[in-house]
Amino acid sequence: MDNWLEYFKQQTSQLLQQLETLVRYESPTNDKAAVDVLGAYLHTQLEAMGAKITLYPRDVVGDIRLAKWGDDTAAPILILCHIDTVWPVGTINTMPIKITEQQFFGPGALDMKAGIVITLAAIQALQEYNALSRPIWLLLTTDEEVSSHYSRAIIEELAQKAALVLVMEPAGEYEALKTMRKGHARYTIRTEGLAAHAGIAPESGINAIVESAHQILYLNNLNDLPKGISVSVTQIQAGVASNVIPPLSELVADVRFASMEHFNEIDRAIHDIIPTVLGAKISIEGGLLRPPMERDQRILNAFKQAKSIAEQMGMNIGETFTGGISDGNLTAPFAPTLDGLGPEGAGQHAAHEHVLIRSIPRRAALLTAILQNWQDATP
Repeated sequence: MDNWLEYFKQQTSQLLQQLETLVRYESPTNDKAAVDVLGAYLHTQLEAMGAKITLYPRDVVGDIRLAKWGDDTAAPILILCHIDTVWPVGTINTMPIKITEQQFFGPGALDMKAGIVITLAAIQALQEYNALSRPIWLLLTTDEEVSSHYSRAIIEELAQKAALVLVMEPAGEYEALKTMRKGHARYTIRTEGLAAHAGIAPESGINAIVESAHQILYLNNLNDLPKGISVSVTQIQAGVASNVIPPLSELVADVRFASMEHFNEIDRAIHDIIPTVLGAKISIEGGLLRPPMERDQRILNAFKQAKSIAEQMGMNIGETFTGGISDGNLTAPFAPTLDGLGPEGAGQHAAHEHVLIRSIPRRAALLTAILQNWQDATP
């Protein structure tokens, strides 16, 4: 095939039909039964495409599937898709599918059912033209929206065997690939004070809220946005009654960082917190949730090759960075990772979630060309 872009432009209506089918299979992470219905549907699609499928049963979330094409003579390209969404069953009645000339609206359409449609279309096209030149692995996970707790071990194991990982999260603005994501850490800081009557004997109490106020100011001073470090106190719980000196206080800090070096600095600083209020006691829990997807030389080289492949089809792609996390954070320490291979759109996790229709055939063409033409880096 000389022109994948034209090929997929001619298939746009079929791709939109497939997207509508997937969106109608509502699949919120916390509804295992609903997610498994979508998983079963996709299982039949993968079987029809000749995939060798491994099923990873899960008790709490939907079952995970790994589909493989090709032999084991070379390191595979691993494609990551998640089939779970943030939208509860029934959302499609209040947030119905709407297709305009330029946009496809629907719950989960952008994040990330359009990415699944593109992936299946790319692999089918390569099969049709006998152009599957290397092993392709597709992992369909079911818990990405809740931090991939039940799939993380599988993701990391597969990434260590891959020559390249492609994450089908939505593209950045102007269809940019995502070559850096911040890492994520979370801390819970509990303060123990001493209750007392706020009117009769306030001096007998140890005010946990006052101590937490000092901690909040300390944490806020750890922010260094130019370096990509953000420390945000996002939750606080405290107090017993309006006339009681609060004996307990608990706050949660969300931390984002661009490198593991920065994480280590912030982690030490948080664990160095000491009480300011006399008699208060502090305990700290939490830490690293996901490492950063650092824009290292492997990722930079992968982006340059993807950009070159796109240019051969007359497309220009850029790169972008984000503070949000994805499963690309988990694979980047083990294999070159490119994120944002899905289509462009807007409104992730919002009522106006939509896909830009023009982006669907373009991203399908890019993914197909990458799978067909990728050259592994020289050791």
